[in-house]
Amino acid sequence: MKKSIFYSLSVLLSFALVFTSCTKEDDYDFANYTPIIIGGVVGPTVGFASGLAPITYSVVNRGGSTYNWTVSGIAATIVQNTEYPSMAYITFAQSNVDVVATITVTETAQGGNSSQPVTLTVNLKKFKPIAITGFNGAWTGEDAWYDAAVSIASNGATSLAVTGLSEGFIEDWWAETVISGGTFNMTVNLDNGTVAIARQYIYTTEYDGDPYTYEVAGTGLWDNTGTAPTLTLTYDIYYTGAAKGLAATYSPTYLPTPYMTATLTLDGVKRAFVTPTTLDLPAFKK
Repeated sequence: MKKSIFYSLSVLLSFALVFTSCTKEDDYDFANYTPIIIGGVVGPTVGFASGLAPITYSVVNRGGSTYNWTVSGIAATIVQNTEYPSMAYITFAQSNVDVVATITVTETAQGGNSSQPVTLTVNLKKFKPIAITGFNGAWTGEDAWYDAAVSIASNGATSLAVTGLSEGFIEDWWAETVISGGTFNMTVNLDNGTVAIARQYIYTTEYDGDPYTYEVAGTGLWDNTGTAPTLTLTYDIYYTGAAKGLAATYSPTYLPTPYMTATLTLDGVKRAFVTPTTLDLPAFKK
């Protein structure tokens, strides 16, 4: 009997709560509420002032609302998504100096009330366009702790043939002679200043009478805003099929970083490799 009474009371209480909730919902004036943008603006906080490629930004979408997007700090073209105006494609104007931009978004609900603005700061790197053929020539600087002797030739709309990367390191520190190969393909994004080296064959060497094949993989940035184009590459050299590269394997015992870097400038002057004096060799290579 007591269980039946408690059960009946529970059912009555549940109905009362549902009725109260529905009454409150019916009394809520959806047309006059003031929206709040939760989560702020979502999108990259670092980009390029290229004037070429749009970057996607968004806020939480609410049906029936409109969204006002503005950019300060640099000129920009803003195109809102036609289906979801809470999403915008922003193309920042080209700039030869680094710029800090601020994106501001305000939501206006169906009733006309507007939210407080939300903002996102975007650090834009300087950018000056370059044609794919603008990379052609001899590049010098530092490459894997050696003076660089790299040459580049365009071989497609967004592809470059790179020759000589890491050869000073492999022939001197690694004590192996390059007997074939030496050229690989690097993909260039002409819109955002980046390059990519998909893992691929780079060269064949000889050590103690035996041949060894190697692969390369990495990423990088290009910059055309100075007096000459520059490239900054981060990469490693791998035995064919190996999971770890040479730098990753021999750092920090013998090499200062688990990756190789090349900081290159196009100057048209082909230089010889220079032997460094700061790197020690693994025992089996001495």
